[in-house]
Amino acid sequence: EKLLKANVELNVEIAERNKAKKALIESERLLNRAQEISNTGDFRYDFLTQKLSWSNQYYRILGLKPNKPATPDHELFLSRIHPEDRENINQLLTTIDGFKAINLDFEFRTIPINGSIHTIRAYSEVEYSDSGEPLWMQGINQDITEQRDAQVKLAKSESMYRTLVDNISEGLIITNKESEIKFVNPRFLAITGYEKDEVLNRTSEIFFDKENRKKIKTFFLQNLKGRPSSLELIVTRKDTVKLPVLISGNPIMEESVFNGVFIVMTNISHIRKAEQDVHESIQNLNRAQKISQTGSWDWDPRTKLSNWSDEMYRILGYQPQQPKN
Repeated sequence: EKLLKANVELNVEIAERNKAKKALIESERLLNRAQEISNTGDFRYDFLTQKLSWSNQYYRILGLKPNKPATPDHELFLSRIHPEDRENINQLLTTIDGFKAINLDFEFRTIPINGSIHTIRAYSEVEYSDSGEPLWMQGINQDITEQRDAQVKLAKSESMYRTLVDNISEGLIITNKESEIKFVNPRFLAITGYEKDEVLNRTSEIFFDKENRKKIKTFFLQNLKGRPSSLELIVTRKDTVKLPVLISGNPIMEESVFNGVFIVMTNISHIRKAEQDVHESIQNLNRAQKISQTGSWDWDPRTKLSNWSDEMYRILGYQPQQPKN
């Protein structure tokens, strides 16, 4: 009976051990799968035995096959690091006596793996005994190549955007929903003559006289309703010089809620000046022709239409701009 009882207990213990073993195997399988998905590997260094162990994904991150070799060492690790990073990483991790017993958080580049250099971030922590002696170091390595590449591309994109914004010939303004200015580009400052810190967090009314302030309020009301709008205004510069400008606004909407306005301001003083010069030239020509009693005309063979100067009308007995038969 005692033998039977002992046999039953042994079978129960074996079953429990097998169950625990299966649970451990399943846990390791899930851990390996999670590391594959996150491209994260873990390592462990025993300060007493001076043995280093890597997870399967840790091998893969360094461009190696799992467990090839079964007992990795620091020299193998260094051989997988980019030559330009190798010495710095070695000094960071080791002394003449072996691994440093310190917590670390650092990045390094690998040698080319499948034709490309990878960026790895490593974290490590040291466990100590009650007496303060280091027992082991454990940590993880994560391949962050995609994140770093994305950051580099984003930085380049932002640089190109900044170059465009800083050198564009139009003034750019971004306001919040209270019409307070939150961003201006250099061209806008050149048009208005203000410094950046003089305009940020202020409303655009500072650039307009009483008459034009009414127009700008209407402009913002249109954008508040979610409607793009544009109009011609007179801007009063900081030095009180007045400039004709054309402004175009597009509402900034977030989840259908008005959040501000993106405004493009174009200095059209040169256009208005050119128009004035043309008008004055025509007036001067008309005066000269009247004094000399000389008329001028032109004819377009494509449209078969002709244009006469005012004096040409008078010479032929018509009032200026009177329709001809």
